[in-house]
Amino acid sequence: MPRSSVPGRRRRAKKLLMPTPPMPAAARDPDGIVRLPARTPPPARMVLAPGAAVAIANGPFAGLNGIYAGMSARERERVLINILGAPRPVEIAAGLVVAR
Repeated sequence: MPRSSVPGRRRRAKKLLMPTPPMPAAARDPDGIVRLPARTPPPARMVLAPGAAVAIANGPFAGLNGIYAGMSARERERVLINILGAPRPVEIAAGLVVAR
């Protein structure tokens, strides 16, 4: 078998193919159970009724006022914003809409 012209090439390839050993757990009890830190609950969502006056807090429509139209199927807020003289539905990421 011909030898590679680059010294150490086979060793590097072998090192890349070999799996690394698993890392030890950070905190274990004497009984061997890993204890994870307590999970903080997500912040409470503000419940808006369709037809409520809202303002958009962040994003490309930040500062605009509109009318809340409900949640869309993709976990986004649907807001009617007055664009070009007529209310147009816009879907915005959940949490960017605040009550006015």
